[in-house]
Amino acid sequence: MPKAKDVMKKPAITIKGIATVYEAVKMMVETGVRGLIVEKRNENDAYGMIAIRDIIHRVIGKGLDPKKVKVNQIMSKPVVSVSPDMDIEYVARLLANLNFARVAVIGDKDQLLGVISMMDILKAVSQENFRNFAGFLKDSIVS
Repeated sequence: MPKAKDVMKKPAITIKGIATVYEAVKMMVETGVRGLIVEKRNENDAYGMIAIRDIIHRVIGKGLDPKKVKVNQIMSKPVVSVSPDMDIEYVARLLANLNFARVAVIGDKDQLLGVISMMDILKAVSQENFRNFAGFLKDSIVS
């Protein structure tokens, strides 16, 4: 079974908490992601996360101006994270149980390594299943 480190997107796309939500949306559009890791302010701080869902519910849905609202006002913190060596099966269960779309992958010494999403897991599982099926077909045709 693949590990989180095998399917995560790296490097993680990050943003400062003092950035505006407008800047966050612009960065998401430019990079093609639906969530950003919010950088720690210092070594003792925790990472945060801002996602499209947060923006819809906490800014747009409340009629707030994305150019005036700061990322640190609506982000989720601390970010939920997994080890790079965690099997993607367990990452998928965690995401499903928490109803999250993505989690950070954090290594030793609180190092941000990447982000893994449910879509990353689905792609990895689909590729693995395709390889298994292709091997099965090859074995069936040869025998």
